[in-house]
Amino acid sequence: MNLAKERLISLREEIKSLVSDLDLIGYSSNTFDIQKLCESAENAEALLLALAECDAPVPQMFNAVLSNNCEPESFARYSQWAQSYRASIQRADYAKAKFAEQVDLNDQHWNCNRASGLEGAIMRCDKALGKEDEFSTYVLFTKSSAELRKLLSRNLIDCITAGKYSPQSIRSAVRLGIMQAYSADILNSTPALNTFQGADHESYVNKFNEATEALDILQRKRVISKIEQKSVPRGEAGYRVSEHTELHLIKHECNKQRRHIPIRQLLRRAPLAAQALKPCFMMGPRSVAQYLTPGSLEFDVLLIDEASQLKPEEALGACARASQVIVVGDSKQLPPTSFFDRTTNDNEDEDAISMDDQESILDALKGAAFPARILRWHYRSKHESLIAFSNLKFYNNELNLFPSPERKSNTCGITYRYIEQGLFENQQNKPEAWAVAERVKRLISKNPKLSVGVATMSSKQAQLVESYIDQLAKNNPQFDRALTDNRA
Repeated sequence: MNLAKERLISLREEIKSLVSDLDLIGYSSNTFDIQKLCESAENAEALLLALAECDAPVPQMFNAVLSNNCEPESFARYSQWAQSYRASIQRADYAKAKFAEQVDLNDQHWNCNRASGLEGAIMRCDKALGKEDEFSTYVLFTKSSAELRKLLSRNLIDCITAGKYSPQSIRSAVRLGIMQAYSADILNSTPALNTFQGADHESYVNKFNEATEALDILQRKRVISKIEQKSVPRGEAGYRVSEHTELHLIKHECNKQRRHIPIRQLLRRAPLAAQALKPCFMMGPRSVAQYLTPGSLEFDVLLIDEASQLKPEEALGACARASQVIVVGDSKQLPPTSFFDRTTNDNEDEDAISMDDQESILDALKGAAFPARILRWHYRSKHESLIAFSNLKFYNNELNLFPSPERKSNTCGITYRYIEQGLFENQQNKPEAWAVAERVKRLISKNPKLSVGVATMSSKQAQLVESYIDQLAKNNPQFDRALTDNRA
């Protein structure tokens, strides 16, 4: 901006010099376009003749030129003045060219509805220099528009420059123009997108979904078929029921209406038959220890899900019953803790309870350098903002996310609301709790069937929120009915 200001000051001084030169010979700078005469004249003598023959009032000094009675000395003096004036014109033109180059000057806009002549040009320079903030903004705009012209259509920039857009709509217009330019560039560089047909794509999606559903059904039938082909150990059918084992025992239990034997005893006496009929067992580590007698059953594969929450000693029993172990988990999640195993009274300080990190089975296996594979596709979040923070701060932006159709939505994603009066006292923040309660009221009043979850940092805060919700319901019968229907 400083360089542009210097160029403008230089232009103003050169124009003032031209005015002074004209004043010396008695010409008014606003009576005609002296610059055009200088550009058309081939030399100083031709300029003198042009000045003498123009329609403007002729100064006394040129009477002799017109009457061809000019003495050689006078003509030489006038010719010298004309030569100097032509040089001044050239300097002014150079100054204007440099200023125009710096600010991308548009002559039409610069001269539009303004006084003409040299005096008018000086007035425009003074006005621009007198409003430094606006001049600075204009210089920034011209530089930005020069860059935008490389990307956007010239028509859009010209319309903005001509004032055809309101100041409030310029940002949206430029953003739309940038998006259109990027879209055109992407389409031109990607032939597949250029020939894309929405109806055809939708048809392919529907066919893919139909084929996927059909494949799922076939896979289920295939599993059932394989199980039916597998022989089920029949076991022993003794005289006494206590002597029944394997399939005989299972059939006997199926025919009973009541007084079934405990599951642990069933799996101890009929382990192979149970596994043949139901080859996939879904159990927690405690259930494995409780129901599966060591050595009675062996599995081909053990799949441990949510392994970051499982301690190694808890997984050991299940691992001992399998030939192969697949561990699935996220080391970025919270490690195992005994926090939720504690039974605390209302007076106990939650924040004082220790939550020391403990090693999980996932950490133990990662440290042992077992083969690992990272699952990079994230598909659970309906809106990418739900996982964006975790992806940035914990996963180094390595997750592949599906972009959301709407960046801002009232029904999806994360919305941040700052509570200015929020104050945390005695493990409670009453202003925030009240704001949350009012938000729950608005949501449920609008849609009583909507499922609403509220997460707080402590049980005391949760109790406070719930008491505020009950208070709002007590004072508003309509909300009370909606809340009752929602909790039903």
